[in-house]
Amino acid sequence: MMNKEIVGRFAPTPSGRLHLGNLLCCLLAYLSVRSRGGKFLLRIEDIDVPRCPRRLADQCIEDLAFLGFSWDELHYASSYFETFYECALKLIREGKAYVCDLD
Repeated sequence: MMNKEIVGRFAPTPSGRLHLGNLLCCLLAYLSVRSRGGKFLLRIEDIDVPRCPRRLADQCIEDLAFLGFSWDELHYASSYFETFYECALKLIREGKAYVCDLD
């Protein structure tokens, strides 16, 4: 059996300040991966730009650091938006997805 690197992540949506539920999820993921010597990723789910302004993402990062969390990598989901869009178009072209029109 191959040894695989253990990777865990916390992926908050910065539509408001962190709350106890966020912190509990972060703590569980953090302790789980760190106890096994793995990498911990922080992925900010900021693709809903009007509801997730950068200032809230920055505040989330500051709050987590203040509370003693550290991460090996920081990703912003919005930086992958073009890739997500291209994948969605490919699935539509292949007939494996469709556009939902709610009008």
